[in-house]
Amino acid sequence: MHYAVIARDKPGLLSLRLAKRDEHRTFLHGDLSGYRVAVVFGGPLLSPDEETPIGTLMVIEASSVDDVKALVADDPYSRASLFDHVEITPWRFAVGRR
Repeated sequence: MHYAVIARDKPGLLSLRLAKRDEHRTFLHGDLSGYRVAVVFGGPLLSPDEETPIGTLMVIEASSVDDVKALVADDPYSRASLFDHVEITPWRFAVGRR
């Protein structure tokens, strides 16, 4: 099953996001086998200026939502309390390039 993760940053924490970005990327590009997940794709949500990151969107392949929750909880952004709200919902590919 695939899961969409949409995490919105708390207002005013751009400097925290930027400070944790390398750690966040290293974590997601590292060995995630202990979480039993695979990151299909992901990237920052942007403000209307199309430059400023305001959150995170990822699609994760996993056997259960609990595995996704564990991954998100250990993400350096989560550990730094960057996110105001995190939504995890089952997702199915329907259109687009594969």
